[in-house]
Amino acid sequence: MIRPRPSNIQARAEFERTLELLREFTSKLKDICDLQLKVNQTRQKYIILCGFAIVLSVGILLFLSLQRDVSDFMGHISPYVFSIAATITLELALFLFMPRLRAKASDHTRAVHWSVRHLLQYASQYYDNTTKGYRKKLEVEIRLNEAESVLAIYRQLFIP
Repeated sequence: MIRPRPSNIQARAEFERTLELLREFTSKLKDICDLQLKVNQTRQKYIILCGFAIVLSVGILLFLSLQRDVSDFMGHISPYVFSIAATITLELALFLFMPRLRAKASDHTRAVHWSVRHLLQYASQYYDNTTKGYRKKLEVEIRLNEAESVLAIYRQLFIP
C-alpha cells in the first residue's frame, strides 16, 4: 500500500482553503460591485430627471415670455418668471455639483480586490501544476472564471 506524502496532503488542504477563500472574497467583491452598479443607476436616473426638469423649466419660461408683450415682459418681471429662473438655477447647481459617476474605491474595497487578485494568481498556479481529475478541474475552472469576471467588473467600476 502506497501512502501519500504528508507534503502532498498539506498542499491539497492548502489549495482547498485557498479555493474556499477565493469563493468568499469573490462573493464579497461581487456584492460590492453590485451595490456600486445600483448607485450608478440611481445617479444616472437623477441626471436624467434633472435634465428633464431643466428642459421643462426653460419651456415654461419661453412659453410665458411669448405670452406677453416684449415691452411688458422687459418692464415687469413677473413672479412666475422669477420662480422659474430660480428653479433653473437650483437645478443647474444640483446637476453641476453632483458627484461624478465613477466611484472611488474605499480601502476595504481595494483590500478585497487585492485579496481576490492574489488568491486567483495562487489558485491558477496551483491548478496549472497539480490539479488532476475532471471534476476537480471543472470546479477550479469555474471558480477561477468567476473570480476573473468579478475582477473585470471591478476594473470597469473603480479603475479609471
